[in-house]
Amino acid sequence: SLFDLTPGEVQRCDSIFPPLQTGYRPPSTNTSPLRYLPGYCEKMELSEEAVTEIMRLANNVLRKDPDLKQENPQTVAAGLLRYFTYTNGIITDDPQKITKVTGRSNVTIDVMFRRIATIDNS
Repeated sequence: SLFDLTPGEVQRCDSIFPPLQTGYRPPSTNTSPLRYLPGYCEKMELSEEAVTEIMRLANNVLRKDPDLKQENPQTVAAGLLRYFTYTNGIITDDPQKITKVTGRSNVTIDVMFRRIATIDNS
């Protein structure tokens, strides 16, 4: 990145200087969680079949709730990853692996996970 910040440090800056307080919101690059999922899946060492399935799930969830496209795409991708691994009984050797792979906190991922579970089951 431009300033050599980790995703966690960028997120911290965002919470210290929120757009509501500063009046500044970075221009939306309008990226999709679908852009992040294949890379996350690779780092999670998931099979090609799993990647295909999670992409199908992601498309379905995003179609059911287009508002998700307004959320941070990495956070949505992280939530989808946790939901997919949870619903498919995929257990990683490291419980923090999704957090490490996505640069999102457990709390952030869990909030998105619950939202995605609700959408998928509606």
